[in-house]
Amino acid sequence: MTFVNEFASVQDVQKYNLKDVFYKVGKGFVPQYSWTVDHERGIYLSFIRMGREEETGIWTFFIYWKDQVLVFHMRVNGRGEYKGPCWRNYSNLQLSLPIELEEQRDQIVEDIKKGLIAFQDFGMYTSSTTTVDVTFAF
Repeated sequence: MTFVNEFASVQDVQKYNLKDVFYKVGKGFVPQYSWTVDHERGIYLSFIRMGREEETGIWTFFIYWKDQVLVFHMRVNGRGEYKGPCWRNYSNLQLSLPIELEEQRDQIVEDIKKGLIAFQDFGMYTSSTTTVDVTFAF
């Protein structure tokens, strides 16, 4: 299966304990849990925040991967037209892993890339109705 953007169902909110997870990563209360999820593999990615001022262009996400919540940051550049084509470039990935996952770094990074391609320009709130060209520099 592939990653898809959706609002989490009530069952998924309970199954993955999303209220606690979102709170722990600094997302706080949200009325609807939007995520980019691969249901078959039980992996999901969610946007947390965009940097401001000295952190402009730095976006923070987390990926739920094999029962681990992994927060990561990266530089994001992009342009596009509302409801038209756009592009996103992700670079300078900052991902700290627990020692037990370090050997699986390449697979985690690959899953992050797959999730970000599906995320398009902003997950459930994607403004493009055509194509989003996603590139990576990591």
